[in-house]
Amino acid sequence: MNNGSFIDSNIEVVDEDDVIEKNFTLNSHVSCNTFEEVSCAGGYECIRKELMCDGFFDCTDKSDESPEICSYQQVDSYQQNRGRFRPPTIKCPKTWFFCVDASKCIEPVAVCDGYNDCRDGSDESSFCHYLNIVRKRNISTENEN
Repeated sequence: MNNGSFIDSNIEVVDEDDVIEKNFTLNSHVSCNTFEEVSCAGGYECIRKELMCDGFFDCTDKSDESPEICSYQQVDSYQQNRGRFRPPTIKCPKTWFFCVDASKCIEPVAVCDGYNDCRDGSDESSFCHYLNIVRKRNISTENEN
């Protein structure tokens, strides 16, 4: 095992590809691996690109889930979005609503109920007018029987 060398008191270099941060300090900015990582807003930590906008706070400053960054664009593939955001990996039950921003699945009763359950509000969009008409018809039909 390599004993490592020290660049300063906070960083130990075990080998050229492996840098271990011993004491995290907020005084020094980090350099991220540009192919695999992004810097959090403060510049003090890096996270893997696929963790951006995944619905979980990975940056200490929570910048990886900020609305400014995570306003999702509808694209056909992860590559078209230049790998900035995690591809939709959530699988919803068959009758549930899948939020347009791929943030989560919503139960049918929570769609068009007047509350934004999806981060992007897609469960309360313009189609709700028509869905509520259909729901009212179904209720009145059930009451007639």
